[in-house]
Order: sequence, then C-alpha cells, then structure tokens
Amino acid sequence: MGGIVRPVLLLVLFVSSVMLGSYLAAEDRRRVETLSELGRLIAYIRVSVGYYGAPMAQIFDSFRSAELERIGFLPRLTNWSESSGVFSEALRCCSRQLGLGELTESLIPFGDGLGRLLPEEQTEACLCAEALIAEELGRRRGELPGRMKLHRSVCTALGMMAVLLLI
Repeated sequence: MGGIVRPVLLLVLFVSSVMLGSYLAAEDRRRVETLSELGRLIAYIRVSVGYYGAPMAQIFDSFRSAELERIGFLPRLTNWSESSGVFSEALRCCSRQLGLGELTESLIPFGDGLGRLLPEEQTEACLCAEALIAEELGRRRGELPGRMKLHRSVCTALGMMAVLLLI
C-alpha cells in the first residue's frame, strides 16, 4: 500500500500544476472579455445619451452583462447620482478584474464627466473612451494566445520539475 501513495501524490502534484496553468490562462481570457464588456457598456451609454437622451440611472439599470455583474462593476452603478462619481469609483475598485492597468487613470475623467456633460460632449467623451479601450483590447487580444500558452507551459514545466525532484 505504501508503494502506491508516493506515485499518486506525485501525479496529484503534476495534475494540480497543469490545472493551475489552465486556470491562469482562463483568467487572462476572462479579463479580455470583461474589458470588451466595458467597451460595450460605454458604447451603450453613447447611443442611449446621443439618440435617446436617457438619464444615466436608467442606462445603468437597463444594461446587462454577466461579466460586469460577476466582478461587481454593474452593482456599484446602481446608486447613481451625478455628483457622486460612482462610475469612476467602480473603475478604481474593479480595475484589476477589468484588466485595466494604466488605462484606469485615463478613464477616470470620463467617469467623472458622466451625466454632467451636454449630450454632444458626452457622446464625444464616450467615443474617446471607446477608442482607448479598443486600442487596449487589440493589444491584449494579440498577446492573449502567447500569454495563455506561457501560463500553461510554465505551470506544466514546474509540475514536472517538482515531480522529478521528489522522485
């Protein structure tokens, strides 16, 4: 019985390292998808303000995104008031989950201006924010396959090394 425990533990170690690599790769993909959803929200704001003149509270109540709900971004927007800076605060709080990085500080002025600008100015601000996000998304989508492969390869290699060291 004692002879089978060690190989099983080594197998568990290796499989768990492979699973860690897959998890990290999936998290990278999820961050790109979530950033894409933020871009979709900003486009929705642009259309809702520009064509319909909808108030921000109504826009946030009617927008649906499972990814933005999951990370807690949309629930933070339910207490919307024009003076509170709720959008900017949601950006700050969910920056890591959104995968914004340095882009956070570029989007804060956009969030601070939401609901305070004239519809034409708001539409222009949305277009600028959309362009920033689209540029970042293009870069991240280009890097994504390599990063996913890197996560899986490094974790698999570490698992193999650990197994070899413990043999």
